[in-house]
Amino acid sequence: ISTSLSSAVTLIDTIPPAVPVWISGEIDSLGVVTLQVERNPERDFMGYRLFRANDPEHEFSVIFEGFVDDDSLQYKIPTVFTDTVTLNSLTPRIYYKVKALDFNFNQSDFSEMMVIDRPDTIPPTTPVFRRVVSRTNEIELHFALSESRDVASHELYRITDMQEPWEFYFLLENNQQVFIDTFAIQGTTYYYSIRAIDHSGNHSDFARPVFGKAYDDGVRPPVENLSINEEEGILLLRWEYEPVNEGTFFAVYKSNGNGKMVYHRRTQELIFTERYRSDENRQYAVKVFTADGGESVLSEPVTWQP
Repeated sequence: ISTSLSSAVTLIDTIPPAVPVWISGEIDSLGVVTLQVERNPERDFMGYRLFRANDPEHEFSVIFEGFVDDDSLQYKIPTVFTDTVTLNSLTPRIYYKVKALDFNFNQSDFSEMMVIDRPDTIPPTTPVFRRVVSRTNEIELHFALSESRDVASHELYRITDMQEPWEFYFLLENNQQVFIDTFAIQGTTYYYSIRAIDHSGNHSDFARPVFGKAYDDGVRPPVENLSINEEEGILLLRWEYEPVNEGTFFAVYKSNGNGKMVYHRRTQELIFTERYRSDENRQYAVKVFTADGGESVLSEPVTWQP
């Protein structure tokens, strides 16, 4: 039996490492990202390439390579990576992938994508008032809310003195464009502002303030429960009215011969009396006048027929 001389043959390694598996990924308030992967088990495993993109549809770029030399006595392959990103960005997320390489530079497929939510430090855009409509008993506000995509809510503020801090007044709906303040007191000037809040708790600037005042049109409510009775030849008119303030008086109107109501007497009481002839029909109505110049419409008339 004869044998040849022995020779060494090197097989070409074409088998890539297994796809890396993420363990965790997080970002702190300063924009420092910490990523961790499970260490690959291959004997010829050399290290990792870390890739990053700002959009999952964009091309991922290499930002880190962690390899060991094949003759290194310290076989330490990094499995924890750090990255620093800016927080002053409108891009809400950062995307990472990783590949494993062996000593023949065979590359694994990309790992699953690690998605990191960037801490939101950018406040929403500021709402804007469009117009204010003042009425006798309410103030109507028209506005355009913040157009930021991450807005969670809008708060309406109201004060009566611009030297005072803003006071929360109402939580608006995110699609609301009009608010009617029905609790406005006549003659009082109210100042309004709006602020937007996003899901991260960032507040927009206060909207440029506007003001409105429910005005007094001078119209007062008429008397109520006007009645007429006769006692021993005297007609008694009674009515109810609130509030009866100092200076408030009541004008009694009486029908003339043509059936028209004309001014007859005035009183500050809630009653009016006068004598009458038994063969005469009488018709009365009452009107209110207040000390501030206001007046009511003429009440519905009451009639006395003997």
